[in-house]
Amino acid sequence: MTCACGDGGCQCIEKESGPEPYPTFQEPMVEGGNLNLKWTDCGDSSYHAKVKALSPTILPIGQKTTITGSGNVDEQVTGGAFTITAKFGVTEHYSGDVCSSKVIKLPLGVGTITWEGLKCPVAKGDVSVAVDVSLSRLIPAKLAKGTIEIKAAGASKENLICLDIDTSAATQDLPQPTKAEAAPQQCLPRGSNCETPGQQGNCCPGTKCLADGSCDPWQELPEQLLLV
Repeated sequence: MTCACGDGGCQCIEKESGPEPYPTFQEPMVEGGNLNLKWTDCGDSSYHAKVKALSPTILPIGQKTTITGSGNVDEQVTGGAFTITAKFGVTEHYSGDVCSSKVIKLPLGVGTITWEGLKCPVAKGDVSVAVDVSLSRLIPAKLAKGTIEIKAAGASKENLICLDIDTSAATQDLPQPTKAEAAPQQCLPRGSNCETPGQQGNCCPGTKCLADGSCDPWQELPEQLLLV
């Protein structure tokens, strides 16, 4: 994991194991449409705030949407820090001042999240937390599914808020694979039976489906011999 910190907080990238830290996408893209949002309050009894609702639960792709979590807090909030963990193909960690606004870039150009910041001091009672989410117009289908975890702690580092948001593309918005993509076929090796005499068909390169119904090497006759 590598981190870069400044006055506004820290940003950390957790690279996956393997030869390529970032995946290469050669797959359909989701263009437009919506992402479904499923949320849960992930706080236990040690958290002073409880999330009761999240609105909206549909996130349009290619647009900016303000998502607001609302609930209540059992103590006054005068300051603290927030952390956001975003998992979209790779995992990135962000942090900042709970009372200040901060723009966060999601991994792989998926979009941005803006933590709007609490209007500190926040009195005991009802409270709302807002984040602006802007998603790119084109998103690799694999990245349409991800998770965002939002946590906040108070000035004394006491637990305040824990919110998990799972994203998934609406079924009708996911590109459907072709038959070839769903069940790619391998070429037929030399000597295999084939069903397209005179054509290469499924025969491997350098072979052709001959008249006897087998994949065998072949070579075009020179044009001058065809004229004899």
